[in-house]
Amino acid sequence: MQKLGRSIINGVGDVAAPVVLMIGIGMLLAVATLPQVDAILTPILGRAIPKEPRGYVITFLLASPLSLYRGPLNSYGLGLGVAKLMSGPGMLPAPAVMGAMNSVGMLQDPTATQNVWICGYLKLDINALLFKLFFYSLVLVLSGLVLSAILFFPDGARRLLGDTLYQLF
Repeated sequence: MQKLGRSIINGVGDVAAPVVLMIGIGMLLAVATLPQVDAILTPILGRAIPKEPRGYVITFLLASPLSLYRGPLNSYGLGLGVAKLMSGPGMLPAPAVMGAMNSVGMLQDPTATQNVWICGYLKLDINALLFKLFFYSLVLVLSGLVLSAILFFPDGARRLLGDTLYQLF
């Protein structure tokens, strides 16, 4: 019984922080989908979100670190609420929003389960893994954003590459 009691207490202590984090993310996600919040944030995002493929690639590449630590561009965090706001009327096409979210999600989040397990097994600092993979991951993010811009914007390849480069390909 003593072992069981200690195990329960230690188990609660080990999972308390992630549970509180998930509850907080759930609350923020619920708030982000309220019509009152939508009415306030949509005009602000409307000015900040680019409507052209080049701006799309540059903006989301520069903003990609916002996907770390379950940030506002992480689809496992608050990102779904932000994605809903970004795909509203007069904003980005929904496939372009999903392309951006999936592309910036390639930046290896240190809080992702597989990274925590790997670092725990190898006895590495989780932030050391982030810094080792950061620039390699940025190449993947850029590739995904370029592909999304080409596929999901009307005449995206021509608008992204310009007429001269487009004609070469």
